[in-house]
Amino acid sequence: MKDKDSKVIIKNKAIKYLRIYLNKNKFNTIFIVRGNKSFKNSEAEKEIESMSNDFNFIFFNKFSSNPKYSDALVGAKIFIEQKCDCIISIGGGSVIDMGKLINVFQSHKSIEKDIILGIKKINRKLKPFIAIPTTSGSGSECTHFAVVYLKEKKYSIASKHLVPDLALVDYSLTLKLPRYQTACSGMDALSQAIESYWSVKSNIESRKYARKSIKLAINNLFDSVNNPSQISRKNMMEASHFAGKAINITKTTAPHALSYKISQVLKIPHGHAVAITLGYFFELNHFSYDINGPRSKVYLRKIMNQVYKYMGTNSPEKSKNKWFKLMSDLGLENNFKKLFRNNNENRSLKTYDIRYIVKSINIERLQNHPVKLSNKQLENIFF
Repeated sequence: MKDKDSKVIIKNKAIKYLRIYLNKNKFNTIFIVRGNKSFKNSEAEKEIESMSNDFNFIFFNKFSSNPKYSDALVGAKIFIEQKCDCIISIGGGSVIDMGKLINVFQSHKSIEKDIILGIKKINRKLKPFIAIPTTSGSGSECTHFAVVYLKEKKYSIASKHLVPDLALVDYSLTLKLPRYQTACSGMDALSQAIESYWSVKSNIESRKYARKSIKLAINNLFDSVNNPSQISRKNMMEASHFAGKAINITKTTAPHALSYKISQVLKIPHGHAVAITLGYFFELNHFSYDINGPRSKVYLRKIMNQVYKYMGTNSPEKSKNKWFKLMSDLGLENNFKKLFRNNNENRSLKTYDIRYIVKSINIERLQNHPVKLSNKQLENIFF
């Protein structure tokens, strides 16, 4: 199924195009899903304020960092009551996903839960949707899926209708992003690109996007965090966008499957949670002979060698070491046991904690991973 066509503008001050687009389409009452600090720290708030006399903006920002089903229902109710013409998401991946969910729910009233559970499909026209990312991580502005949590369980909905009609990718919105958030979102983008490259669903097109993303991130992530400049932030915004285009074709794999529960258990952002395990998969993928899908071990070894090359290494061991050194250089703690103690009142990590994380995995994501993984292999990562 082909995703719908969307317009993407990647440039400095791309957000300036928003007024033109809204006027051209004669929108009046506009529902804005926004982050909190990211919206205030970026140029987005100033730009929206400059248009407040010309448009009726309805703001929605009372939702958790992980997009919840209940929050999206509230947003959809407000959207309907205010008779909004379109929806704009301004923020990181969770904010953009929340916008997608609200857009689905406002047009599929009474069957929202069935859509989340996969019982029914998105089959009605949605309102025009504009995505304006303020972080360089998720690439959600160009994907056809959204994450949602229902009773603390993670689900993912997918449809060609979820691709934004317009994406304004403006690196100037990330210039005041805090160091830790820049590091987490950057590692998320790099993780997505690497996972997409080795995914069983990868193809020539997805690997083209993933390759661009990996190279941009490897060459700019350190500076974007530790010595930020317009060029490093610009390149990381592009790395994030290309990673999004890559996973839009392939989806992600085991590190992302593990990350959602890790994020809850350790109380850390998604990008940090993904990064803390991905480094171990270079060796797991390289040395395993239990291949997923029809591709051979020789093919996978070729793919892995290409990943090492784009990372500037030549082996799984060196790639793992470079990965965890990069985390350290970015100020991201990479010791799982230490993070667990720090965020769980000095309680030591137990086997049942690890099993709790492993049992939470989305099986679909493991089927997308290039090699078959046992629970024991996954548990060993954490010790």
